[in-house]
Amino acid sequence: MKNSVNKRFSSTFNLIKDINTNKNNFRNENFDKNTAKKIHDQAKVEELIQDAIYFYWHGGEIKKAEDEFYKGITLRGKLEIVEAKFKRAIDFAPCRLDLRFDEASTEVLQGKTKEALNTYKEILRLDPENFNASILYAVYSRLGGNSKAYTQTINCLKQLYPEKIVKFIDAISMTDRILHKKIKITAKKYKRKKHAIVVLGYTLLNSNSKISSVLKGRLNQALKLYKLNSDSVIVLSGGMPVDGLTESYVMKDWLLKHNVPKEHNLNNMPNLA
Repeated sequence: MKNSVNKRFSSTFNLIKDINTNKNNFRNENFDKNTAKKIHDQAKVEELIQDAIYFYWHGGEIKKAEDEFYKGITLRGKLEIVEAKFKRAIDFAPCRLDLRFDEASTEVLQGKTKEALNTYKEILRLDPENFNASILYAVYSRLGGNSKAYTQTINCLKQLYPEKIVKFIDAISMTDRILHKKIKITAKKYKRKKHAIVVLGYTLLNSNSKISSVLKGRLNQALKLYKLNSDSVIVLSGGMPVDGLTESYVMKDWLLKHNVPKEHNLNNMPNLA
């Protein structure tokens, strides 16, 4: 998303640069109100996109955003602000499908699957044969229990994109097999020495950067493994900050409080893949 935003921002910058270079030409009747509005709207869209990216990565000041931009609306977290930024950008550029995809992604991240489905439907209204919107609508419909919508959409894609859809159907089938596979989670002692226990991060709760039940489960499992393999190094991942604290920092603090020595507790890889 970042690269595409930089390209859009660059094009807007060049447009404004051309206008400043040719001011005299734009003073005649060719520079009408519609042209001026188009330039203003395009610049406003890029500004909102940059704001959205900032709030996504840094959180921003929610209270300040409430007071200055969203008066009368209580914002619960940074993703809600990101969503609102994209919605405002869409008001200025309703035909920009990339903005609608960004809006849907933000809704999904907040667990607003129903709203995301509506956004994908709106994209398909504007572009009925859009492959990405169709496959995402199908998958999230299925996750929401709407098998009929999934089947209808997949059948439609089979007709429109018979070759392209095959690998997606295979990926969905593989995901089903993985989700239904029973995973062994019993901690055990390993014979080999000097190995690492990798703990993947999980979104922190907004309230005082608290650890969610999912993340606590991962940390408890890592702790069990460590107690059986005390020569291990624990590698923590997760660089999404909440209230200024990243997942890996909060995870490290949790492990230190549970008597894991500092030298065995690494959090210098916040975005480990």
